[in-house]
Amino acid sequence: MPSVERLIAHPRLPLVAGLDAAGPAVHVWDCTDGAPRRSGVIERRGGPYDDEAAFGWDRRERTPAVAWHPTDPVLVVATAEDLVQWTPETVAPLPLPLPVASGARLPAIAFAPGGGALWTPAGRLDLDTGDLREGPEWDTGLAVHPAGRVAAALRSDQGATLVLFTPFDAGQLHMRILNRALILAADGYQTPVFNADGRLLAVRGNNYEHSVDVFAFPSLRKVLATRLDGPDEYWDWSMHNLAFGAHPGVLYVGTPAGTVIAIDVERRAAAEHPALDGSPVTALAALATGGLVVAGAGGELRLFEEAAGETRPDAEAATTLLGGTAPMPDDAEEPEYLTDGVRSWGPGDLETVTEAEPTDPSWLRIAARMNGLRSGADAAD
Repeated sequence: MPSVERLIAHPRLPLVAGLDAAGPAVHVWDCTDGAPRRSGVIERRGGPYDDEAAFGWDRRERTPAVAWHPTDPVLVVATAEDLVQWTPETVAPLPLPLPVASGARLPAIAFAPGGGALWTPAGRLDLDTGDLREGPEWDTGLAVHPAGRVAAALRSDQGATLVLFTPFDAGQLHMRILNRALILAADGYQTPVFNADGRLLAVRGNNYEHSVDVFAFPSLRKVLATRLDGPDEYWDWSMHNLAFGAHPGVLYVGTPAGTVIAIDVERRAAAEHPALDGSPVTALAALATGGLVVAGAGGELRLFEEAAGETRPDAEAATTLLGGTAPMPDDAEEPEYLTDGVRSWGPGDLETVTEAEPTDPSWLRIAARMNGLRSGADAAD
């Protein structure tokens, strides 16, 4: 079995895709019978990655971007060279318009709500015609609320990353960014994860520490913040080891010891469970049909069962966010209403901040410093 560094579960079917840890290949498993059964592989051009580090340049440039169709057993895989579509029967190329087929890798792709187009950082790609229409900037995979209606993506920057929200209805052809966002401390965060009922949103990152932040949804109030690694353990932890399971209040974290930690977010309690007989967990994903798929460094892939009753997605949570937030103004570069889960800022607020504490995130300290220098220069004039 190949070792995989990331797992992406189908939103409705017992299928999971895995990104090969050694080179640009994507494997597909069918978990219908309770145990993962490999049912396909999409090999892309080139041999193994030239470097082994998770943040190596060759790996970052050649790692495929993948997206599952919202309802059908269809997977799209994008690299800098091509765009292909996998089904249980075939692997076939898709049309690439010139702006996409330029030798630059798409960092992320996602199916539009109806399944007839792809949302990419280069724009909306019509799968029937190959036409590309420009869209908003984003760079990390799309997380769709379990009730639909809204989805979250990231716009990464070394100074601060934004968690953006977009409507996600069946008739939504183009991505439209809402005028309200979460702001995170650095870059290198992974695709956000909604819990089963859609009332929690977890974000895993970043390039400097293995942080886990959980926010209530739709209030975006931070309800949990923790770090996974110690000072000498950074490279031991996978960046793709986070998943909510069928129980809405439990967040699962895979560990370098081959265990899975179940964190009860509300009770602030945790329990550790054996999963891979000591092999480090490299990836974790929750199946829509129940259970967690756990991948290990030795090529293991197992289904971790969990005890939980049926959970209904909370459509009201998605509706509340949409009802209280308009799309961004056409001339705006980023949302005007920001929160870090503790404090909030409205239009123009960050332009007037001149003081910050040493414990504040770096982006806020920099903003305060720049505003202070600017007001000093204005006063001198």
